[in-house]
Amino acid sequence: MTSRLMITTAACRLVAGTAACPVEFRPMDKILTLVADPRRADLDPSTVETARAALAGLGAETGHPDWLAPGIACDIGFAGLDGDQADAAVQAALPGRPVDWIAQEAEGRRKRLLVADMESTIIQQEMLDELADLVELKERIAAITYRAMNGELDFETALRERVALLAGLPVTALEECYGRITLMPGAEALVRTMKAHGARCALVSGGCFACHFVVRRNRSQISVVHYSRFSHCIYLLSISSIQFILKNSRKKLLVPLAWA
Repeated sequence: MTSRLMITTAACRLVAGTAACPVEFRPMDKILTLVADPRRADLDPSTVETARAALAGLGAETGHPDWLAPGIACDIGFAGLDGDQADAAVQAALPGRPVDWIAQEAEGRRKRLLVADMESTIIQQEMLDELADLVELKERIAAITYRAMNGELDFETALRERVALLAGLPVTALEECYGRITLMPGAEALVRTMKAHGARCALVSGGCFACHFVVRRNRSQISVVHYSRFSHCIYLLSISSIQFILKNSRKKLLVPLAWA
């Protein structure tokens, strides 16, 4: 995205005989983006102005708001503050408002690589929780999932514990759960837009049950897929079915492979 330019000098005093007015142009080298829930589309001009004024209050030079989508997303170019200062200023200015924001460098803003988790990220569900619902264990397994996601339990231990609780569940239950999968709002548009601009999109997931469904549906959009491998019996899921678990430490190592 091109940098915003802003005239930083005061209004020129035209003097007889001068051919031009000396002005200084300063590039807007950073961008603050405000984003609201598309379903509500309640990002209003007053919120945008409050954020802009917060930046200006710390001495930043700001450009005019650039609405990317009315009510949903708006850019404000600025200079003279670093990203952390801008983030803190907006956070203090917009307490409790239903809006997200990010301050980033204008240069290199268009990304070339998307690496995403699957569950509760690209899709709205946690698939082990959905499988547990079929045997009336969803509340119990969801509690383990919650603790693992918050770092209270080791991921591998939590995964093995949850799969063990599903022992005896027919593998046909996987197909039944596929029918419950819904993509996260905006996920499909994000992947499609990035691909249209030449980016690579990778799924890196510690689970596997949903990967097959999403890849089948979006094969032309997904460049790379890495996930935990399960070799389940024909009729039953069992604790011994886990062959390989993709943990966070391994996910980081896979990021360079997404470029390959």
